[in-house]
Amino acid sequence: MQISRTAAYVPALSQAGARSGAATSPSATTAASDSPASSDTGIQRADFTHMTRQGLFDWMNGQIKSGQMSLDDSSGLLGMTLKMPADGAGRPSALDDSERVDFMALAQDGMAWARQHGEQSQLQVLHKAIAVMQQHQGEPVHLDLRA
Repeated sequence: MQISRTAAYVPALSQAGARSGAATSPSATTAASDSPASSDTGIQRADFTHMTRQGLFDWMNGQIKSGQMSLDDSSGLLGMTLKMPADGAGRPSALDDSERVDFMALAQDGMAWARQHGEQSQLQVLHKAIAVMQQHQGEPVHLDLRA
């Protein structure tokens, strides 16, 4: 299974500035391109309250490739990249690059559902996903090398 669409230079940039604001995914501009967290300097910032499913996937993949996130830590985020039909009819669609989603609220709703239904493992996965998003909210995700 291949989950990478990230350029080869990204891990080197990520490791060089780990935790200090290095780029993690060149295709993650969808993660925050219209976000209030972006700046005029060409650096896009993670905004998990206004991100596309493709943007979340690209950001997560960059974190995994750079060694900043384990596959275990990504499991709750990966599930949120799928758009499941509410009525159960039809197939789930993945990696939508147009609809902006509030993944923080989505995870909170999922945690409420898990508590209500006694799904402790799902609750733990979503709790970890929220912690990861909170930790990285506002961090740079893209460096515009043309600037």
